[in-house]
Amino acid sequence: MHVFLPIILLALLSCIGNTCTNAFKIEPLPKAHVDQLTISDFKSIYLDSKPIILTGTTACPTKLDFENIHQYCRGNIPGNYVNKKSKSKRESKWAGLEEGDKRRIIDFNQWVDEMGSGKDQPEFMFDVPMAEVCPTLMSDVMIPGHFVGVFASQYKYRRGKSYNSDQLRLRGKANANTDGEMNNHNHNHKHEEIEMEIDMDMSDICTDLPFYNMYLAEESFQTDLHIDAGHSAFMASMCVGRKRWRVMTNADYAKAFSTIGTDGQLVNDTLVLGSLHSPFNTWNDNGDAEDFLLGDLNVTIYEGILEPGQLLYIPAGAPHAATTLDKSLMVASNDHSLKNLRDAVGYCDLVQDNHVACHDFRLKLESMEESLHFMDDFERIETSLPVSTGCEKTYELLGNLSQDGLLMITPENFRILIEEGPLIILKSQKNCGSCLFLLNSWHKIVQGFDPPVRFGVLHCFQGQCPFGEDELYLQVLERFGERSSPDFQFVRLRNANTLSFSDYFGFLSFDDLRVWASVHSGSSIDLDPHWWKRLLQFFHLSAAFFTTIVNTVGPMGLFFLVLTSFLVIMNVWDYFNNLLAKGVSRMKPRKSKEA
Repeated sequence: MHVFLPIILLALLSCIGNTCTNAFKIEPLPKAHVDQLTISDFKSIYLDSKPIILTGTTACPTKLDFENIHQYCRGNIPGNYVNKKSKSKRESKWAGLEEGDKRRIIDFNQWVDEMGSGKDQPEFMFDVPMAEVCPTLMSDVMIPGHFVGVFASQYKYRRGKSYNSDQLRLRGKANANTDGEMNNHNHNHKHEEIEMEIDMDMSDICTDLPFYNMYLAEESFQTDLHIDAGHSAFMASMCVGRKRWRVMTNADYAKAFSTIGTDGQLVNDTLVLGSLHSPFNTWNDNGDAEDFLLGDLNVTIYEGILEPGQLLYIPAGAPHAATTLDKSLMVASNDHSLKNLRDAVGYCDLVQDNHVACHDFRLKLESMEESLHFMDDFERIETSLPVSTGCEKTYELLGNLSQDGLLMITPENFRILIEEGPLIILKSQKNCGSCLFLLNSWHKIVQGFDPPVRFGVLHCFQGQCPFGEDELYLQVLERFGERSSPDFQFVRLRNANTLSFSDYFGFLSFDDLRVWASVHSGSSIDLDPHWWKRLLQFFHLSAAFFTTIVNTVGPMGLFFLVLTSFLVIMNVWDYFNNLLAKGVSRMKPRKSKEA
């Protein structure tokens, strides 16, 4: 036995040295200062290939921390945005998470205040859109020069027309004071009228707003190895706290695919749109083999700690996981490089477009390839998210629309708000640039209305409005679920438990919206006494009457109403024709009997 002891010890040491055939190796996650890594080296060594932490740069807005978060961020979050680590070894889902109840409504700032306070296990607020919760901070997100001109979102709106072809234009007059600012006084206040012309079509607006989302985690929260959806790269910065990361390259994932992977196709030596078996033991290196222990894999795991003032890049299709070392706040985004999109479209060719995202992949690739001639226009220096994406106007609108100026409609406050009088409501969706444009237009339109027009917004993350028990609020949800945003709803209380609705559709001229708001709210507005504006008002009154009829009698009732009206008109027409014929016959001279 003593003879074999040195051999056993040598074998153990060799395994510790990561030379065992089936032992995973841990290597430091590559790290480089942003000023010392050239852009060409980043593209040749790391882009689409290996993870890296860039130091000396961050995507975090300078004002985003736990001390200032209440000042800049607010809103209600559906419960499925708060996750826990799954306790079950056999029923955990993506990243080993247990999703919360989407019917639960969470106040964002209250949840932040309660982070780390006596919960049975740590929680993770996941993928919360900054554009919805902290809209004024979006313009402060910075992008390092290494990422400028690299990702699809930076080309999408540079080709003169947007990937979403919706168009909106506003034109008209507004009241202003002598300083040229919008007048917020009533009609009795004397003011100077100036011509205000807004002429923006949707090629000037990013209708699908490029995003950065927030991730708030309590200390010791962990995710298991997982792959981000849509074959997209991941970029993250810690604003507060630290996280330890483990990352496997896509090449090693492809080697271990038969053991740990599912789905996916190999395209151009890249495993595309694959996923991992779950549960996956990522952090307990001495765990059970049934958890697909990393020790059973002949792969390299890159491990490192991401701290504030740094930015982590993880290529598309690379499995990764994180454990939270402190109470933390992180901002992150996903995006596609040109290779990512070409690989994704190659996958769609192999599966004959039998994937929900194939249509979107093809559109994005077409948009990016058509816009590559703009590549030379990019200055490869650190720049803001709005400038890098060409969406300055949209982010400017977002910054102008402080949530303090809007009625934020929730299940808790809707009944109180509607009992105070009618509301004009818009459903606001994540990344809805046209929603921002319309909201901004409404603020200009309704100023000076008498009585004031009340304007509210349903904040519906990713199109999912929070549920509630109130019968009136559920009527609003049902109404907005019938069609996509944006469209305005004029909502008034018909009786204690019933609401009436009126929609606005059509060409969104400035005067159109002003007249529509006036008709439905009962407010008075001044229009020039030109015949065409009177005609416009007549048409809108007619449209309002027509909408009311449709909402009252329904489509079939409208059909029979139109048919009945047609028959009545025909009968009236026949009646007058008969009268006219009789009158004409009486006017004819009678023939003489002698003749």
